[in-house]
Amino acid sequence: MPAETSERLEMSLGERRRIGRAVGPGALIGAGAGLLLGVGASTEESGWGSPCDGAGCVPLGIGIGALWGAGIGGLVGVTVKGEQWQRIDASPVQPDVRPVARGTGVGVRVRF
Repeated sequence: MPAETSERLEMSLGERRRIGRAVGPGALIGAGAGLLLGVGASTEESGWGSPCDGAGCVPLGIGIGALWGAGIGGLVGVTVKGEQWQRIDASPVQPDVRPVARGTGVGVRVRF
């Protein structure tokens, strides 16, 4: 069986917190939930006794939902770590993975 070759090589930069990557999606999810709540509160039969009137509930719901979502996303980003990778030039280096007698062998060939 021929060995598999890889066209790229990456180096780990270590684990980092993902605050910036979690705030945006959190804000979008919160804005979507706020939109739904704003639409529900804008109807006359909602019975929620909302402080907003009619169509004003929708932008208020979106804004408040986005803020809450961004806050929750930030908290998630503080607690979750992700490994960062940097692509390096692999032209002289060829990683190699192949089956061996008792498992899988991993090696690196370096050409000069």
